[in-house]
Amino acid sequence: MCKRLAILQLSLALVTPVLGISYPATIEIDLLFPRNETYNNMTGFPIVFALQNADAAGTFGWDFDWQFTRLDGDGNNKFLDFYTGSLLDDSPTSNDFRYQTDDILIVPGKIYSENNYYIRPGTYSVSWRYYTSTCTKTNGTTYINDQTMAAHANSTVIFTVVADGSGLDFEIPADECPVYSGQWTAESGTSSDCPVRDLEVLEPSDPCKAQLSKKQLSCLQNWFAGNNGSHVCHSSLKQWDVLRESAAASLVPGVPYLLFSALLGMIVESI
Repeated sequence: MCKRLAILQLSLALVTPVLGISYPATIEIDLLFPRNETYNNMTGFPIVFALQNADAAGTFGWDFDWQFTRLDGDGNNKFLDFYTGSLLDDSPTSNDFRYQTDDILIVPGKIYSENNYYIRPGTYSVSWRYYTSTCTKTNGTTYINDQTMAAHANSTVIFTVVADGSGLDFEIPADECPVYSGQWTAESGTSSDCPVRDLEVLEPSDPCKAQLSKKQLSCLQNWFAGNNGSHVCHSSLKQWDVLRESAAASLVPGVPYLLFSALLGMIVESI
């Protein structure tokens, strides 16, 4: 029985590199926008995350809920004290921005903007929670935990919105690092479709790895302006939904894989 388990673990080890994931796998969450700045009021005020380790994030699945909370409320019930937008997730059908670099998933969103809805001038903090599906192993039994909150905002980003035009527009500086916001790690020996969280690992943060080029930032500007399929997006970034389809197609068993599987079966039966 132990020999069979060892062979099974060996086969999984051979398959895992094909999926592009090495373990332990840490996913770092960085915030590209907003930052600790003063911004002009704008319709559909945006938020932009970057997920480092795109292969792992895409394989495990992800979604965010997020909000901007007003810090200088005046008790006027006619106005909102917090703003949010649609859930951000990895579904191609609900996500209109599906671009990444080689290793960075770019995740932008906007506050609800029906009827040209503007965010109220004032000072705001940024909060968010990151969810994925994980597994827990207890006494030899594996339990699936759907929608585990794997990370949440652990940095303080406070921004101000003004209505007099004296602030910044939707601008992400190409020469400054994003804001490190959190991380989570899938431990060694985990399954790609059922990651086990390593609660003791805290990798050194490196938000500068999530910096985007000027051309890639132009793609985000186009998205914010309503042009999500621009040439600059297609020429500077990759579509993760297309990459996912290609990866799935590549996993269709070929002759070498079938020969390996047959050989593995013969070895197991002979034990």
